[in-house]
Amino acid sequence: MKNIPFLLILLRLTLAPIMLCLSFMHIEYVGICLFALLFVGILPDVLDGVIARKLKISTDNLRKWDSNVDVVFLLSCIGSVWILYPDLVEAKLFFI
Repeated sequence: MKNIPFLLILLRLTLAPIMLCLSFMHIEYVGICLFALLFVGILPDVLDGVIARKLKISTDNLRKWDSNVDVVFLLSCIGSVWILYPDLVEAKLFFI
């Protein structure tokens, strides 16, 4: 039970390269697949902190892992969009 927050963090870490690989493959409906993976990645991001606080196992190490994986996951999301829609990202790069 006490491993659930860390497992949720590892889930997001696992989703990051999957999203990038899907982007390079250019499969049909890749946008829908990436959106689903984004949703699957965001939900555990919210839940891991809530569960850790509820179980009273929130540690500095867990928070560092969570923050670092958040960065990796966010960069993979941006990278996936950039791979699929480079013109769009370059046009909006200032705002990103």
